[in-house]
Amino acid sequence: MTQTPLVADKYNSDGRVTCWIKNEGKRFADEGLSCFKALGVLGVLAAKPDLANANRFVCASDGNHGRAVAWAAERLGVAATIYMPASVPQESFDRIMQFGARVVAVEGGYDRAIAAAAEDAQKTGAVEFSDTGRAGFEEIPYLTLFGYGRIVDEILKQLPSPPTHVLVPAGVGALAAGVAARFATRLGVQMPRIITVEPLHMAPIAASLQAGDLRSVPEGATTSMSCLACETPSNVAWDLLRDRLFGAMAISDLAALKAMNDLRSSHATSEVLTQQSGAAAFAGLQEIFSDSGLRTRAGLDGVANVVSLVTEGPSLASG
Repeated sequence: MTQTPLVADKYNSDGRVTCWIKNEGKRFADEGLSCFKALGVLGVLAAKPDLANANRFVCASDGNHGRAVAWAAERLGVAATIYMPASVPQESFDRIMQFGARVVAVEGGYDRAIAAAAEDAQKTGAVEFSDTGRAGFEEIPYLTLFGYGRIVDEILKQLPSPPTHVLVPAGVGALAAGVAARFATRLGVQMPRIITVEPLHMAPIAASLQAGDLRSVPEGATTSMSCLACETPSNVAWDLLRDRLFGAMAISDLAALKAMNDLRSSHATSEVLTQQSGAAAFAGLQEIFSDSGLRTRAGLDGVANVVSLVTEGPSLASG
């Protein structure tokens, strides 16, 4: 498997702080995926090869995970049904259906799509291929986030020295948990400070960190960061993040849009092209650097080595 690029972030580096961008928009781009999610799906299949004999996979998604599950199902000759909030952009439906999956629009938020997928699996015996854990359903979500650890392995090979800070977009928290757990395994107490970035009104990881226990946010909020539009963290992810997460921040849609455009203009020669969800971590870093108090709290007012994860490629219309 080819590793994705680690790009020098000239926009945020300032002499004391060296910044990098891990461009997951290049992951399996030639197969129509352009995101990190296939790492989780492949991790599950490697650990549970008998799943290749399933009749059907079902899962919830707001775009990228469903595309990865549909891609794997097509390769295996397995049917797939993906439940998605009806508010997700039509392009996300289309990019999943290109792999032959059936996509079902669900009224309401992401939690309702998860419930619909779980009900389908329970009634029909289909394999629930979810990246979101809950009580009684934890093995596949755990194996999924474990697969995301490959990103950390690549970063540690690509950097001249380990990072001091890593910013990660968070929906249900699976990517952040996989990244944090692998850094903890590889570096122990020398692991970097992990900071999650979420949409302003859909930030359940930040709410959970503040409360000290898993929390949901109310259904009904909207965000242009559609792949991060989640109300409830994965319990499996939260168990791993609880003691490993340094901080969590929430950003506006406008900040994500600016970051997406800045990535396009500042890094055009490196092809860091993404959508607002994918630009969230970069936007979070921009906000930290624009606020001296935040910068001090994050420990970025001295020498540091920072990685921002750009998690997906551009939309078909803009790419």
